[in-house]
Amino acid sequence: DQGLAASLDLEGRVVIGYLGSILDYEGLDVLLQAVALLPPGSRSRVAVLIVGEGPERPRLEEMARELHLTTVVRFVGRVPHDDVARYYSLIDIAPFPRLPLPVCEMVSPLKPLEAFAMEKVVVVSSVAALAEMVTDGVTGRVHVKGDAASLAGILDELVNDDAARRALAGAGREWVNAHRAGRQLVRPGGEIYERAGGLPLRD
Repeated sequence: DQGLAASLDLEGRVVIGYLGSILDYEGLDVLLQAVALLPPGSRSRVAVLIVGEGPERPRLEEMARELHLTTVVRFVGRVPHDDVARYYSLIDIAPFPRLPLPVCEMVSPLKPLEAFAMEKVVVVSSVAALAEMVTDGVTGRVHVKGDAASLAGILDELVNDDAARRALAGAGREWVNAHRAGRQLVRPGGEIYERAGGLPLRD
């Protein structure tokens, strides 16, 4: 969406984007710290787009000021559901830096699957529920959970390698279509139902 990109001053930038609730366990503070650690050349090429609302937003806005990232980070707030695809169209890299907490280790969010399906480069922390979704270097990237320097190193590589971003984004989309599309998830249950004497599963 070129018009939306222009309105947010994102043209010509590699966009690192997050869409979702702004909660403490999402690790967006680690993301901001990682961006602040990028070498100046890389930092000048990126923009961070945070779309959503939540109790952590004021703290993150203050952190962005303290880290001198106010020209890099855009907090958009909540957007209508019908506009989500427009904002996804602006994103190159979709990070999910969830913190090393029990809930993050156990609960698998849907947001990375949406990002895969939108053909974005997915970067996740190494919490168990996220790391199981990504083959590092093949379908996405995995950084050490809670470690801003680890995330910064991966972002620096991706920002400066257009070909790697295209390859990872394409492989991620292929993986989610093959393994997490609705039919792949529903069919095993339907086959069990058939074996138990239920009606045949239809395509």
